[in-house]
Amino acid sequence: MTQVAFELDLSSGKVRDVRDAAEPGPLRDAFTWSVTCADDRVRVYALGRRGVELIGRATLDAAGVVRDRVGAGDEEPNDYQWGRVVDGLGGALGRTVTVEGPRRTDAGLRRREPKPRPVAPAPGPTRASPGGSRSLALLVGPVAIGLIVFAVGVGVYASRGGRARTPPVAVAPAPRAEPPAVATDPATPADAALADAAPTPEEAVLAAPSLTAAAAVIRDRLDERAVADGAWLLARYANGRATWADFHVADAETSLPLALKDGARERGKRLCVTGRLLDIARSDLDQRPVYAGALVTADGDTLRFVAVGSTGTLVKRDTGTFCGVVTGRVDDAAMAVGMFDLPENAQPIVER
Repeated sequence: MTQVAFELDLSSGKVRDVRDAAEPGPLRDAFTWSVTCADDRVRVYALGRRGVELIGRATLDAAGVVRDRVGAGDEEPNDYQWGRVVDGLGGALGRTVTVEGPRRTDAGLRRREPKPRPVAPAPGPTRASPGGSRSLALLVGPVAIGLIVFAVGVGVYASRGGRARTPPVAVAPAPRAEPPAVATDPATPADAALADAAPTPEEAVLAAPSLTAAAAVIRDRLDERAVADGAWLLARYANGRATWADFHVADAETSLPLALKDGARERGKRLCVTGRLLDIARSDLDQRPVYAGALVTADGDTLRFVAVGSTGTLVKRDTGTFCGVVTGRVDDAAMAVGMFDLPENAQPIVER
């Protein structure tokens, strides 16, 4: 059976982690899809609310033509994204692959997820089963009672029938150890340690008093390789709380070329970028919509974004201005979280 699986970078079209498999690989962000092909069945997976979800399927015939395309939504995958999938499939298979026929929509596709692989339990110390413990208790009980009866019988025989009666020896009671003093503080050392433990980066970000403070947590506490994780975590904070004034700055704190040069150094700084949208797609984050995509400037620099607030009527190939907080660099693109410069985003949250 011919089968292949790979990860597809949507913004660049690059194919990674090509392997002989029929199951999707783990995904870390919405900018990467997992594509599988087993015999004539093509499957496309994306990161969704319930983990890795099926968003597209098609067939691949013997002539290398992709047909019968079905997507989870009208724009998921869209024609441009299907083109990236087909190109990636050709590269992974090492052959020419084309596409024919219209695409259809099946709203229930996302609910048909792959079954999770069973995870073997971690080895641990062997523990007796409850049934074994009960059997042991039933055995020990009669033995103990028999020993007590035997000891009493020996004592009676010695007191009544023994030739030399030995006066009972007074046994001094063993000194009782004083119970250890109980601290009046109800908190145990373990409780104190938990109370003193620093919050996780996720807890610190979501509890931050401002967007600037949340961005500082991501800058200082997240590994430089966790760029996408930091972006989605900052988007969780900003979604429904941040305003246009939080992202927009009259004088930019950084620039796209600087973020591309040293993404780690520019993390947490704000910028505004105008460019043509390469892609934009809705995702749900904590039951609120966000929009992930990429844009390219007139100079050819690429910015990946997670946009909160409104995106209006913006679609791919439109030109828009995005203002946001840089979270780092991913491959050949910088990454940021923010809003598009639209009139509705300038309104207070209550009025939206």
